[in-house]
Amino acid sequence: MEGSTRAWEAHPKETRAALQRHDEIVAKAIKANRGTIILERGEGDSVFAVFERPSDAVAAACEF
Repeated sequence: MEGSTRAWEAHPKETRAALQRHDEIVAKAIKANRGTIILERGEGDSVFAVFERPSDAVAAACEF
């Protein structure tokens, strides 16, 4: 999330809600495309997931 440090400092409650919504959208797309989340919080707002087929990973990314 671009500018997340400033967002956390200026609007922590809203930033927490936005990040939670981000995680929900990403998890739904990953699961809908036969992916498995390995680590929900990496660096920043990243998520580590694995897919059996590259095309499933691409399809999930297109849903973000």
